[in-house]
Amino acid sequence: MDHEDQSGKGLQRPSGATSQFAARCHSLLLGVGHAAAWSVALFLVAMVFLRIFWFDGTILLVYFNTFTLYFYLPAYACLLWAWKFRRPMLAAISLVPIFCQAWLIISVLFLPADGLQQTTVAGQAANTADQVRVRIFFANVCSVNRQIDPMLEEIAAADPDIVLLAEFSHPWQQAMGRAEFMEKYPYSYKTANYGGNANGIFSRFPIKLRKSVSAQLSRSITVGVDVDGKILHVLELHAPHLVFSRTEPYFKFWRRCQKVVSELPRPLVVIGDFNATQFSAAYEQMTSGDLRGAHVDRGRGMATTWPNGKFWIPPIRIDHALLSPQVQCLSIVEGRGEGSDHRPLILDIGF
Repeated sequence: MDHEDQSGKGLQRPSGATSQFAARCHSLLLGVGHAAAWSVALFLVAMVFLRIFWFDGTILLVYFNTFTLYFYLPAYACLLWAWKFRRPMLAAISLVPIFCQAWLIISVLFLPADGLQQTTVAGQAANTADQVRVRIFFANVCSVNRQIDPMLEEIAAADPDIVLLAEFSHPWQQAMGRAEFMEKYPYSYKTANYGGNANGIFSRFPIKLRKSVSAQLSRSITVGVDVDGKILHVLELHAPHLVFSRTEPYFKFWRRCQKVVSELPRPLVVIGDFNATQFSAAYEQMTSGDLRGAHVDRGRGMATTWPNGKFWIPPIRIDHALLSPQVQCLSIVEGRGEGSDHRPLILDIGF
C-alpha cells in the first residue's frame, strides 16, 4: 500500500508542475498583451496630438497620415482588449484615436451624393441645362507600363473632351500619335521631358492659353481651353513622390502650389497625381480656399486609385480632381488603368 501511495503521489507531481507552468505562461502572456495594448494605444494617441499640433511636420508623419484609413485600426483591437479584461483607463485611451479617425472619415464616408446641391459662385443652384458640359480623362499611365493598347482603348471608349496624361514617356507619345481616335484631338500641349517622361494635354477644343509652371511646380502645366466661347482653366499636377524624392522638394512643391493656384483664373480644374491622400496636409491646404474635391462632392470620398493591385499596399486615393465654385461635378468614376499602378479619373463637369 505504501508503494502504491508513493506511486500515486509521483504521478501527481508532474501534473501540478504543468499546471503551475501553464499558469505562469498565461500570466506572462497577459502581461505582454496588456503592455502591447497600452503601447499601441499611447502611440496612436501621440499621433493624434501630432496631427493636431504638427500636421505632416515630418516625412514619417506624412506617411502615417497618408494611411489614416488603416493605421488607426489597431485602436479597435486595444478597445476590445480593454473591454475583455476590464481596463477602463485603457479603453478611454483607445477611444481617442478611434474618435479621431471617425471624425476624419465620417464626412467622406456618409456624405449623401443624391442630396448634394451644387451651387454657383452667386450661391444659387446651378441650372445644368445652361451649362457647358465637358468630360475629362486623367491617367498616370506609368512610364514603364507596356500595356499601351488597353489604356488607349479605355481612353477611346470614354470618349473624353480633354485627355491629360502623366508619366507620358516616349513609347506612349509614339503610340498616342499613331492612334486613330487622336484625330478628335487637334489641340495639344506637353511639358518638357523629365527623366524621359512628360505631362501631356490633348483637347477637342482650342487651347487658347498655354503656360508651363515647371519653374515653380515641377512636372506641371496649365492651359485655358475655349469651350463654346468660355475659357476653362485646367492645371495638371504631378507632385513629387516621397519614396523617390528628398523630403524638401515635396514640402516645397506644396508650398508653391498654393500660391500658383491662387493666381490662376477661374473657372478652374486642378487634376493629377497628388501623391497625397484626402487625409494629407497637402490636400487640406489645397481645399482650404475655394477649391473642393470632386470625389467628396459626389459622395465618393472613399474611392481609391492606387496601387491598383500592383503592390501589397492597402488601396488609397492619391489622384484627385479639385474644382473651383464655378465648376459643377456631374460625375466622377475611376477607370481600369491596365498595366499602371494608378486608376484613371473620368470626370464630367459643367460650368
